[in-house]
Amino acid sequence: MVFENRRYDIFTIVVIFLILLTVFIVYFLLATPIILGMTLAVVLYPFHQRLCQRMKESASAAVVTLIAFLVAVILLYLVISTLLSGKEFILGMISAIVGWVGLLMPPLPGASIGTGLETIVMSLKLFLIPLFVNIPAMVYFAFIFFLSVYLFFSERAGCQPGDPGVPPWKTE
Repeated sequence: MVFENRRYDIFTIVVIFLILLTVFIVYFLLATPIILGMTLAVVLYPFHQRLCQRMKESASAAVVTLIAFLVAVILLYLVISTLLSGKEFILGMISAIVGWVGLLMPPLPGASIGTGLETIVMSLKLFLIPLFVNIPAMVYFAFIFFLSVYLFFSERAGCQPGDPGVPPWKTE
């Protein structure tokens, strides 16, 4: 019996590697919202199955995705409103700390107070500007996230009455 010595073409291997690297670089930004969307779909799948008994599969996928979106928006609103409602408490804590530090240290000259305020303003700018610049990226991330949740539910997931089916993330 004669064994053939298969030699792989180096050029073919390099081209395949470059194609895979390009695909990885292009789709790397999409990986996180898709994986998180799949995770949410796995968690909400029993709710989707229960709704499928009462309505069509696409309608159930849309309702579950809409409910997940509304819950996320409500939680975001609650976090922001809690932070904004506690601003007086935070400012009171800061003034108490400043008063305590003022008792420990002699009064500062005006120039050092000005530099301190400039430092605070610059650090706020360094924090807030990237936050506002990244708003379109956050909207894009949220769109891909909820689109992936909807698409994971809209695949064949066994929503016919009496058929428990196989979730789309399981292989047979």
